[in-house]
Amino acid sequence: MSWLSALGFGRTKDKPVHDETHIHGYRVLSDRGEEMGTVDDYVMDKNDRLRYWIIDISMITPNKKVSIPVGMAQIDDSRKEVVLTSLSRERISNMPPYDETRGFSDEYERNLMSSYYPNQKHHTTEEGKLDYDQYREFKVPERIRLLEEQLRITKHPEKLGEVTIKKHVETHQETIQVPVSREEIVIEHHPVDATHAQVSDQARSTAFQDEDTTIRVPLYTEEVEITKQPVVAEEVVIRKEKKTETRQVAETINRERLDVTDPEHLTSDIQSATSASSTKAQEASHREDTPANAPKQKPIQVDVIPLDKP
Repeated sequence: MSWLSALGFGRTKDKPVHDETHIHGYRVLSDRGEEMGTVDDYVMDKNDRLRYWIIDISMITPNKKVSIPVGMAQIDDSRKEVVLTSLSRERISNMPPYDETRGFSDEYERNLMSSYYPNQKHHTTEEGKLDYDQYREFKVPERIRLLEEQLRITKHPEKLGEVTIKKHVETHQETIQVPVSREEIVIEHHPVDATHAQVSDQARSTAFQDEDTTIRVPLYTEEVEITKQPVVAEEVVIRKEKKTETRQVAETINRERLDVTDPEHLTSDIQSATSASSTKAQEASHREDTPANAPKQKPIQVDVIPLDKP
């Protein structure tokens, strides 16, 4: 019975494979750009170490899945792709098929490694298991995650002030011109002609007697009476409006950078196109300083992979 087990994406497990399981369904390509298939599953040993990717290559060979050692795959999260190194479509189609109904048996694993090393004896541990440390196909690159702080803006309402609105009575003197009328007595004297000047005998008999003849004529005037009546002069509507303004805020954030101590120029940093040109310049400088007969050393490749921001 093998100590390897295929877990399947989406299944629960006490110890997950960190964040590697997110590549389910990623396109699988060769390092020459040939499309191979898609990632279907992954295989772990009893120590919860990732060992194989299960690749569905139905587009090459119908209904066939194969197992690829983890060290032969480079993951590109930005493109959702897995690039296989040193594997062509022809070679991967000739690999032993993986049967998920039978599981990952010791016999299957021996046949698989024989496809990589047909004329070489298998490296095994004292327990008789495959010694993965002896095969470059299982050398998984070490990963260092560089952290950086990002500003997160949250807003909460804060009382800016308070406006008190009330009414008060304001008193002022107002003068109004009011036209009024009053009555005055008018006495008119009119001359009488001779025809009408004769007085009757009766009138003559009582004329010039001491009888008091008095006429009283009442005279009226208009007096101004002032009353006050409240009326609505205007209406005041009170409401709040929200005004938006841009306020500049600043804060100091930290970001981790990679420091590589490499006096022998053994590192190839391919984090960007600009750094690649700088690396070439360093390599050229290193070649000038290195004797022609000095042994060539394979540089250590450092891939800087930007992660998706949340």
